[in-house]
Amino acid sequence: MNRRQRAGHPTRVKVCGPLAPYADGFRQDLAGRGYHPQVVGRQARLMADLSTWLQGQGLSGGALAAGVVEDYLRARRAAGHRDWSRRGRRPRC
Repeated sequence: MNRRQRAGHPTRVKVCGPLAPYADGFRQDLAGRGYHPQVVGRQARLMADLSTWLQGQGLSGGALAAGVVEDYLRARRAAGHRDWSRRGRRPRC
């Protein structure tokens, strides 16, 4: 594994805040479903960003509901991140 691969490896993404206890299981679930490690890493980075945002809002992981997710996505868009489609945000199970 070269330096670039190691830096982007999903296990290198540190999730702090209220979602931290779920990070390893989330990564394992995605990997178990056959997602490529780069995709797992991107999703882990998104989880880390969401967790940091939740913490900044004074919210717990249990506060995740549709309205809170919409607020988070608005904040991401305002920060210059591209939007995710409604279809892409739906659970796939």
